[in-house]
Amino acid sequence: MQSRGLADLLPFYGGIVFVLIVKDVFGRSLGKLLLGMTIRKVDDFSRRPPLIVLLKRNLLLLLFPVEGVVLVRDAYARRLADKWWGTVVLDDQKAMRPILRILLGNIILFGFFSAAILFQRSGIEKTAAFQTAEQAIRVHSSLRLLLEQAPEIEEPEMHLDLRVNAENPSLVRVRVGDEETGKLVSVSLNLRENPRGWEVLDIEIKPISEVED
Repeated sequence: MQSRGLADLLPFYGGIVFVLIVKDVFGRSLGKLLLGMTIRKVDDFSRRPPLIVLLKRNLLLLLFPVEGVVLVRDAYARRLADKWWGTVVLDDQKAMRPILRILLGNIILFGFFSAAILFQRSGIEKTAAFQTAEQAIRVHSSLRLLLEQAPEIEEPEMHLDLRVNAENPSLVRVRVGDEETGKLVSVSLNLRENPRGWEVLDIEIKPISEVED
């Protein structure tokens, strides 16, 4: 079983912090753009705050609990950062038409879910359980010829029980070959204690045509 160290998590959390800090550098975040809102100076609604103010304003998002309390208690729903740096969030008079904002929102949502699917597959393939199952699949005599024709293993699914010597085995399911003549391969695994790692219990192979029927 693989574990993720601190170094592996730094890019993820560092990316979140970076996005929080720079999200309003153009006077609005993506969310504000979709809602037709913008950030302005509280003493002059026609002027956008300078870049340094926008960055400092977003830095206070790291104090999210405090910002949340101030936001809820303020009569005008202004953040603590708005009060400190003299900013306010207003409706943008030059905002895109609503239909265009809806279209943009749908495009972004589609892109987000597409990226999530790609990252999910990448995450599955990096696990020790999947790698153990993949190794067993690639050396299986019944699949060798099929893998020579189509070496890629597609549509990975994984259902894991991380308890040692669990009563119900974990399962890795993949497709080998194309969608019409390929095979659906299910690998049963168990997490052993000593040495700690995954061991293959069984490999079940079914033609995709039989599964679909």
